[in-house]
Amino acid sequence: MATNQIVEVDERGRATLGKNNVAPGLYLLEIDNAGVISLHPAKVVKSAQAKLDSRPRLMKSIDTLSATKKLVPSKRGRPKRSLKS
Repeated sequence: MATNQIVEVDERGRATLGKNNVAPGLYLLEIDNAGVISLHPAKVVKSAQAKLDSRPRLMKSIDTLSATKKLVPSKRGRPKRSLKS
């Protein structure tokens, strides 16, 4: 369902969309050759996550490993001093 409304753009190129029930979030802005502006909901993923997502076998291995209860947190911290003087 398309709706038509007049929206005022200020001198800095900003327009308020709040009265148009636009959900908060990230959007991909598309402007076609005719000047039609479209907003498409977007999902931003870090490049490291995108690399992992492109390797389904690795992700399956990570999921399997994390599902096991044999995972023990690493014991990081200050190394213990030797008692030798």
